[in-house]
Amino acid sequence: MKATIVPTGEGRKLDCGVFRAHILDRGESTQGRLGCMEFEVNPRSTPPPAHVHRSLVESFYILEGEIEFVVEGVPHRAGPGTFVQVPAGLAHTYRNPGDGFLKFLVFFLPAAFIGFFEEFEVLVRSGQANPVSNVALLNKYDTEAVRP
Repeated sequence: MKATIVPTGEGRKLDCGVFRAHILDRGESTQGRLGCMEFEVNPRSTPPPAHVHRSLVESFYILEGEIEFVVEGVPHRAGPGTFVQVPAGLAHTYRNPGDGFLKFLVFFLPAAFIGFFEEFEVLVRSGQANPVSNVALLNKYDTEAVRP
């Protein structure tokens, strides 16, 4: 086993349209228990559908901008330095309500959900991203979209 060190500018980068993602750790050094990505979200972009992870814990750390989380239907605004942890089983979504870019880190426990973003980028690039394919992909990763 060895440490994971990702120098500035290195690591796999994904372009998913309204957001970009940078894979920092796929969980190789934690046997898949923990992964980490950095996200940059366009100003006032369309949020992901509210969803519930059946077995995933997601932890967010806001780096730049302002984020609006909606957890179990309750909105929460947060700025740089804020940490938010969403346990498995809670319906949530987020959006960038501001005029500037939003940057944040997400820690995934377990790391396997990083694969969702890799596959989502393929859907976006191929023009096949749509509500039906997106929900099917969420289901593949033990996640359920929640109707508003």
